[in-house]
Amino acid sequence: MTKLSLPTTPLRLTNAIQPYAWGSPTAMAEFLGQPNLDGGPQAELWIGAHPLLPSQVVLADGPQRLDRWIRTAPEAVLGRAVDRALWP
Repeated sequence: MTKLSLPTTPLRLTNAIQPYAWGSPTAMAEFLGQPNLDGGPQAELWIGAHPLLPSQVVLADGPQRLDRWIRTAPEAVLGRAVDRALWP
C-alpha cells in the first residue's frame, strides 16, 4: 500500500457537468454562478469518483482525477471502514 501524505484541510474539487439533452442552458449556470460557455444544455453536476466523469482533486502539483487519487492509497483517503466496505 502506498503511503500518502494527506493535508489537514479539505481538498478542493473541480467537477464536470453532464450535457444531457434534457438539461437547461441556464439553470445550472445560475445555480453555480458561472457562465455556460457553449450555451448548450447542462443537466447534472457530477461530484465524486465515478469513472465516466470523476471530479478533479486540486493538489499542489496539479489536478488529478479523484478516482485515481483514491486508488493510490484508499485506506488513507477513505478511512479503514469505508475502504473495507467497498473492497472487502
